Amino acid sequence: MIYYKFSGTNKMKKLRLDMFGGVDFFSDASQVSLRRSPDALNMIADSRYFPVKRTGYKKAYGKFSGRINGMFLYSHADKREFIVHTYTELHSIDLDTGEDKMLYTGINNDSSSGFVMKGIFYFLDGKRFMMYDGKDTVPVDTVPYIPTTVIGRKPSGGGERFESENLLTQQRKNSFTADGTSKEYKLDSINIGSQKVECVISGVKKTEGTDFTVNRTKGSVTFNTAPANDYGADSVQITFYSSSQTAKDDINKCTICSVFGAGNATTVFLSGNKNKPNADWHSGTYNPTYFPKSGYSLIGSDSSAIMGYLRQFDTQIIIKSPGSQDATQYLRTCEYDEDTGVGYFPVQQGADGIGACAKKSFAVLEDTPLFLSDMGVYASVGNDITLVRTMSHRSKAVDKKLLKEANLEKACGCKYMGRYYLAVNSHCYVADSRQLYTDADGNKSYEWYYWDNIPAICFIEIDSKLYFGTEDGYIYRFCNDSERDAYSDNGTAIKAYWKTPMLDMDVSSQYKNIRRVTVLTLPYARSSVCMLYNSDREWEKEVLR
Repeated sequence: MIYYKFSGTNKMKKLRLDMFGGVDFFSDASQVSLRRSPDALNMIADSRYFPVKRTGYKKAYGKFSGRINGMFLYSHADKREFIVHTYTELHSIDLDTGEDKMLYTGINNDSSSGFVMKGIFYFLDGKRFMMYDGKDTVPVDTVPYIPTTVIGRKPSGGGERFESENLLTQQRKNSFTADGTSKEYKLDSINIGSQKVECVISGVKKTEGTDFTVNRTKGSVTFNTAPANDYGADSVQITFYSSSQTAKDDINKCTICSVFGAGNATTVFLSGNKNKPNADWHSGTYNPTYFPKSGYSLIGSDSSAIMGYLRQFDTQIIIKSPGSQDATQYLRTCEYDEDTGVGYFPVQQGADGIGACAKKSFAVLEDTPLFLSDMGVYASVGNDITLVRTMSHRSKAVDKKLLKEANLEKACGCKYMGRYYLAVNSHCYVADSRQLYTDADGNKSYEWYYWDNIPAICFIEIDSKLYFGTEDGYIYRFCNDSERDAYSDNGTAIKAYWKTPMLDMDVSSQYKNIRRVTVLTLPYARSSVCMLYNSDREWEKEVLR
């Protein structure tokens, strides 16, 4: 709290500053609100909204073999693992013991993503879709779900189409009903693969070459002995490799993921394949080893790429990069067929004009989806009654500095403790959702704060603590204010200041005499304040310490 007392010809005036907010890099220094700062560094609002120095960080893990491309939390059974993608390696750190073990090598040295479903961790790096079950790490296309493409099929053919082919494998299964006399069973594909054909009759496994022969050109299986009549019970299952072209690279080259469904997270959506920038694929229900051939969507034109997914209420929001002939926002909902239990995901066009520029900037802050565009941070706003969504500009206060940052496409963002953190080039822009206000243009915005010396290229929150990875292979953790050396960055003191706007005491045309300046500071046991002032004659003169 700061008081200024000054005299005039006839009276004494008092100026009081006791409400503080964030920075305002947009307005001229003489036009900045008295509660904001035209220039502040490494400050943040405390629980009472007073400006305090941010806490620093300390080394948590490292040094690893290279840049930290991604960090993930994997909880299963009674164990919790911290999964780290560093350089071309995938590591697991036991959060209880600190044990570090190598899971896999030879992966892409690029930004990655991951998710957990049914106790298994899945990982995407644009090279190979991987899975880790707590013991083994394997490519998903080596253990794919084998779909049953037809059921109720007679030996001569026909039957009912059941499941779509799996993009991750050429393998499929046909389910037949036996008539007791037929020995030859025709598959639903000809020119089948040279791999061994597998067969099970009434739960008993049969062997190719011993119990049956295969005509691969015709796509037929001939049994030595006709299977017994099952009276429509589908007792014969034949598994084989079809002649269809494999499409597993459509999935393997994905880098973006989202889990979505009606009311809960039932289905995985993948995108980010550079060869098909506007395409996404969805998995089977609770089954990321199954990506049906029919679960493929083209979102707008291929002139702009899918950049990321956000979720608000019961809607998945698909955000694309800017494009001259394409919308930048699409909305997906989920509907289920009550008879078959199959999910459908209709997509409709949303707002146009603002696209994302950084794939790692996506976060949901207090139910508000946020992302970074080349025009600043935007929110997709709407309600749960209608699918209407609009784009709302949320970073006007810091855009003047933010949009001058180089390599904005490398910016990374996260939500933490009611704030949105956006880091790029060792600078961090922090939006506080507790300090929401309406600006002069009628747009809702946050109080923003500006930090330096934050070399983050990815974030993760674990146990209410915020970690970030760096280009040189370290993982740091932000300190709590009660920790030793909480106000240093890995041992380096933090420079912090909060400058007032230019104060003309409401009269810019007259000279003023400042009689007294009183500063009330927060009662910290160990802290210091240095106060300086600017005037027409002197610049940053220290007057109080």
